[in-house]
Parts: sequence; structure tokens; C-alpha cells
Amino acid sequence: MLFVAVKQSSKETRTWTVGFSQDLPTGVTVSSATGTHIGPSVESLTVADDNVDDVTVTLATPAVGVHYVEIVATLSNSDTSQALLRVEVEF
Repeated sequence: MLFVAVKQSSKETRTWTVGFSQDLPTGVTVSSATGTHIGPSVESLTVADDNVDDVTVTLATPAVGVHYVEIVATLSNSDTSQALLRVEVEF
């Protein structure tokens, strides 16, 4: 499982890129991705894949606190790979 930690303000919408390239066998790509938000409030969350090896996560104006986004990428060989994005919102 990949782990990425970032910081974000509660007043901004940010897009984060999670790279799966180190977790992919040769010739395998990310086919799709889903994300689940766990945090102190319900936020607008968008998860998208580039059909190669990156997944982008956009979190809009999150509440102050620590947010987690669990990402599951489905690979072109039907396997899955997971990542956890930790977003710390201090202000």
C-alpha cells in the first residue's frame, strides 16, 4: 500500500497526484480508480485515473482536521493496488 501525506487549507480546493508506477508490474497500467473519504466532515471528493500510472484526488474546502482518502486502483491485469492519502487541514 502506498502512503502519501499532504497539507491543505480549509479555504482551498487542491488536486493531489498519487503515482502507482512503483507498484505496477511491467506493461500493466491503471484502468480505473475509486476513492473513499474518511474525515471530520463530508467533503467534495473527485478521484480520476490517467489510464497509465497516476491517480488524481481533488478535495474541495475540507473542514479543519485530518482527512484520509482510501484509493483503490484497478489495474489492466485485473489486480488492484491501494493507496492512502492523508490530508492535514490546520486552518
